[in-house]
This record gives sequence, C-alpha cells and structure tokens, in this order.
Amino acid sequence: EEEEEEEDGNRDENGFTAAERVKLTHDLLSRIEEVKTKHEERVKRKSMQRTLDIMWYTNILDIQELLHEVCKIALKGGEFGQPKLTPIHSKARLEALKIIGTAFLSAGEKRMPSTTLDTESRLQKAQEEAVLRHMEEKTGEKIDREEFKRNLNQTHA
Repeated sequence: EEEEEEEDGNRDENGFTAAERVKLTHDLLSRIEEVKTKHEERVKRKSMQRTLDIMWYTNILDIQELLHEVCKIALKGGEFGQPKLTPIHSKARLEALKIIGTAFLSAGEKRMPSTTLDTESRLQKAQEEAVLRHMEEKTGEKIDREEFKRNLNQTHA
C-alpha cells in the first residue's frame, strides 16, 4: 500500500510516472523516425522517377532530332560523298521513309502505349510537365504553369 502511494506521488499532472513518460517519448520518437524514413523513401522514389522521365523524354527528343537530320540527308543526298539525288530518287526515298516511320511508330505504340512518339510538341509538353513536377516536389510549392511557360519562352527567344 505504501509503494502504491509512493508511485502515485511520482505521477505528473497527466497521471504518468517518469518511467512511463520516458517510454512514451521513446515510442513517439521511434514512430516519428519511422514515418520520416518512409516519407524520405517515397520522395526519393518519386524524384528518381521524375529524373528518369526527364531523361526518357530528352532522349526521345534527341533521337527525333537525329532522325530528322538523317531523313533530310537521305532525301537530299549530296552529303558524305553521296551524289545529289534526282527528284525521282528523292521521292522514292521519301516513300520508303514514310513506310519505315509508320512501322516504327506503330511498333512503339504497341509496346509503350503511354509514350507519345508522334509529335515533338507533345513530348516537349511532357518534358516540361516532368520538370515542373520535379521542381514542385523539391520546393514543396505549386508552380504556376502559365508563368513557367512564359519564362521558358522568354529564355528561348
């Protein structure tokens, strides 16, 4: 009975003993650390995905630019020691490039339906969106898309 009274005398205003407060504090700190670790892992995964998205779209744009240059050379001739093409040969190569391009795009759509390989502008928009999401995640703030586009256009002008 005396021990119970002694324990009751050591309780705080919320009814906890010092040992209970230490245990609760330890449990709370452990839980906070666990939540913090999970949050950091989630942010890291999202950040990695955004980085991969940006890299993917940038590579697609680079490939498209290279293909555009190759097609110009193939249709025109006169490069790399090749003779300049006659209009008939140029037209035949154009038809061949159309067939190859159609096959390439349809194969890409079947394998990667979420990837938009059809126009540079759609890829550019997707790349900009990936950059915006990444920036928002890093800063924790919502970015005005229209203002971002105006600034981007001014930078490229």
